[in-house]
Amino acid sequence: IKHGKAEYNLRSDNGSYCAFSVYNDIDDETFFSVKNEERESFCTAGDCIHHPSFQKLFSSQVIGDASLFSIARVVLVFTDVDASTALYEHSGNGAAFRAVKKHFEILFDAVLSSGRVVKTLGDYVMAAFSSGEAAIQAAGQALDGISEHCVMPNGKPLQIRVGMRAGEALMVPLNGINDYFGSTVNVAASVESKAQAIECLISQSVLSDPDAAVMYNKILENGYCHTRTVDLSMKGVPFTVKAQGFQSTKSSVTDNNKNIKVSLKEDTNTTR
Repeated sequence: IKHGKAEYNLRSDNGSYCAFSVYNDIDDETFFSVKNEERESFCTAGDCIHHPSFQKLFSSQVIGDASLFSIARVVLVFTDVDASTALYEHSGNGAAFRAVKKHFEILFDAVLSSGRVVKTLGDYVMAAFSSGEAAIQAAGQALDGISEHCVMPNGKPLQIRVGMRAGEALMVPLNGINDYFGSTVNVAASVESKAQAIECLISQSVLSDPDAAVMYNKILENGYCHTRTVDLSMKGVPFTVKAQGFQSTKSSVTDNNKNIKVSLKEDTNTTR
């Protein structure tokens, strides 16, 4: 098949299922000589595995046991409940977990609209996205929803920390899931640990994508506020990580509930 668009019209006439496969036998050097503007129609493996339809239909499928599947660029997001130890100690396991469970529901709903939940461990969540734009939008949606709808037994809103980083990672089948390993994973987790309560810290590796930068500016125009720009030093990491933070204005709920309603799907060309 020559380079370019190809269309197929298939019909099975044997009264049963049929299989159809397409493979590419050109080498990397040939593929990467294709102009960037001509690659836009390509669906990468990372795009595919993070697509909501893939998660709906094939979320239980893992890559081969002997595989080490390298993804050139993935956006990894870590979240954790702030002061969760105190929450369980003061409220009791049952009451505390009811608030945490509600937070999981809101967070998963935000992630699964454009990404995938990789795993949970205790109260923390690891999620993955194919684009920084999608990751930032999901983080904003989660911060809003959790601040509005997750109330601890003492009547105060549950608070989370969010951190994200983009880069290369290995996808490895482990414990029945497609997990991620590598430097990007470790640094993303460290970025989350540096975030403050109700804050999302976004590393520059995410914001270097123009679409992600536009989304960041968009949410600052729609009810979120910039918290800080910081260079993060991390144990075992031989470089500092530049990051920008934001939080939802809904985190400070008032009695008259005069919070700004946010629509992240509005088109805007505003830059900041």
